[in-house]
Amino acid sequence: MTDLKGGQRSFWMRWKPSWFIKWRASSFRIYFDLHRAFGLWTWILLFVFAWSSVLFNLPQVYNPVMGLLFEMPPDEEPIPVLRVPRPDPPVDLRTAHAIGQRLMNEQAKLHGFKVISEQLISYDPSTGFFSYVVEGDDLFAKEQYTSIVFDAKKAKVIRSYYHNNRYLGGTLGAWLSALHMAKIGGLPYQIFVCFMGLVITMLSVTGIYIWLKKRRAARIKRKVWI
Repeated sequence: MTDLKGGQRSFWMRWKPSWFIKWRASSFRIYFDLHRAFGLWTWILLFVFAWSSVLFNLPQVYNPVMGLLFEMPPDEEPIPVLRVPRPDPPVDLRTAHAIGQRLMNEQAKLHGFKVISEQLISYDPSTGFFSYVVEGDDLFAKEQYTSIVFDAKKAKVIRSYYHNNRYLGGTLGAWLSALHMAKIGGLPYQIFVCFMGLVITMLSVTGIYIWLKKRRAARIKRKVWI
């Protein structure tokens, strides 16, 4: 038991210098400490920003990986486009608005969110469907509105977009997007994201510096052996 405790103590003692910067040292040691310490203190957020970047830029990688770990929303087929556009709506705008309100209220009850305010109703001649957009009460409502696409003639919802996602993978994706784009937390979090941008830049610069120094040292070592 004593040896185990001593081993744990020695492990943390070895790691302790990694979390701090030794300012009274050579320039290489300072760069190395900056790179190592900031990488350790911010590694969770660095992972969030890295993986959310994969979400934005490499969905062909992100979706299969997340699908293995979490339940993801099913892929949806694009809304079919009419062969001949229908410029005249099947019902007038007032009637479409009333239908949209009713259908949205049904969706709100079904999926557990509340409508805070109406934002937009529009008609798409290429599909013959209306879109009705509202602000919901979920965490991301101010940045990403809730909406439905509906067939006014049949009073039927064709597609719904909301953020109280019953799929854990979809909820995590919404969180990753909001954290990366600083869409939550107001001004304090936006300032923090700016700071993280500077940290990432610093880690990149110090990483290149360390790599160049080690590469140069390896070349000199090879020359000596030759």
